[in-house]
Amino acid sequence: MRLMARIKEFQFPGFDHYSTSKQFIKYPMIMQEYWCVLKGSEQKVLDFIIRQTFGWKKQSDTIAISQFTDGIKKNRGTGLSASQVKRAISGLEKKGFIEVERRKGYPSRFTMRLSDEAKKRGQAEVEFVNNCYKATVKSVKIAL
Repeated sequence: MRLMARIKEFQFPGFDHYSTSKQFIKYPMIMQEYWCVLKGSEQKVLDFIIRQTFGWKKQSDTIAISQFTDGIKKNRGTGLSASQVKRAISGLEKKGFIEVERRKGYPSRFTMRLSDEAKKRGQAEVEFVNNCYKATVKSVKIAL
């Protein structure tokens, strides 16, 4: 069945009770201040990248365009076309939300851009503090 047909027939079943933290992913609180600068497709793509990185306690991940469009296992993707995903990635990169390492013939590596302060301190690792994300330094690496 085509995607648009599935969307028209779709009915959200409702949220499960929120008492267990395993049913939710943590989301960077700073994003509340920046949703207004994102286009709808950029928000969907950023949410997908956040799920694949911070959702698995990683700063970066290799993601194919087909994964954005078609999904990965339980993560069903963005519902966007490949061209919409590529435009959204470009917009997110220009606005400074993500960094993209493009590799010819292979999926790109997407990195959540850290603040300049976190970069100055060295290589950071994402951890959860008081239900928020916080970048902390695990080792110092200087790349020239």
